[in-house]
Amino acid sequence: MSPTSVSFIVPVYNVLRYLDECVSSLVDASREGDEIILVDDGSTDASGARCDEWQRRLPSLISVIHQANGGLSAARNRGLASARNPYIYFLDSDDILCSEHFDLIRAELASHSPDMLTCDALIWVDGAPPSQAKRVTHSLTPGPNADLRAVLQATFKDDFLATASRVYRADLLRSVGPDLFPPGKCYEDNATIPRLLLRAHHVVYLPTPIYRYRIRSGSITQSHSMNRCMDQAASLHGVLSDLQQFGAPTSVVAACNALAFKHLIMAVRNASRIVPPRAKAVTKVMDKGLSGLTLKGAALLDALCTAPAGNRLVRHARGMLDHRTRYVAGRLLAGYWQWFRLKLNRR
Repeated sequence: MSPTSVSFIVPVYNVLRYLDECVSSLVDASREGDEIILVDDGSTDASGARCDEWQRRLPSLISVIHQANGGLSAARNRGLASARNPYIYFLDSDDILCSEHFDLIRAELASHSPDMLTCDALIWVDGAPPSQAKRVTHSLTPGPNADLRAVLQATFKDDFLATASRVYRADLLRSVGPDLFPPGKCYEDNATIPRLLLRAHHVVYLPTPIYRYRIRSGSITQSHSMNRCMDQAASLHGVLSDLQQFGAPTSVVAACNALAFKHLIMAVRNASRIVPPRAKAVTKVMDKGLSGLTLKGAALLDALCTAPAGNRLVRHARGMLDHRTRYVAGRLLAGYWQWFRLKLNRR
């Protein structure tokens, strides 16, 4: 084991079609001392058996854990509990590591010994040619970032909380506790990444793609059921107490609120059932939360249900943050939070 040895953790559930491509990319990037941990989360297809085939082929590199289905978070937590290397990388089993860049990533780990190394990503639609992949970047300064509060604020503004865009020091992950990823929740990245950044001391940004994110039908992030949309916003709601506990400045809290607001709009747009049937009660809550502003609850509901109007509100809120009127933006978003919390308490 070297100071830059990596434990690659891959939750696996019914992804036989994509599994070989994923594991092959990890094998190509692996060096002496690395390990690949495949966590079969109760697959009902042949994914578990394929994991075992990979282990038989490369027993010194690949280990397999079979468990009853517990969800993505439970699989990641289980893999982390078994990992033995100083650095950890999580990759979903339908995505692909950019193995051609991983030696550069490993060199950054050796040079800076960061708690977290943040990288870019490539996003492409399943079946489309690689040339159509879209690169997603972070608005961070390349290299070490000393102002971790600024990193946290930029992370919320970028809305780029993907676990797979980062390599983590194992000690940082374990400092959160055994349930690093909240079990039973979708969009667990929304809560986990901010909590890690609050505990990190040394964050480095390398503007190089680390993985290829595959958009496929039926994946968690492409499903817009009411519960999943609410989980997405609820995960950020839970982060607020952590921000207060660590004394995060108002600007960071406002950025978190702005991102939660954006997800609420997306939830309403993508799952019409999320609109409460008792509109009058919601209007009263919104009117109270928006006291002193011209927007009324009924008009706001209409705006939230209309994607273009909702997106304009998001841009306006972000613009306010950029122009240093963060306190006003926070008050504006408070009204939306009141509506969300009402929904959350009734789940």
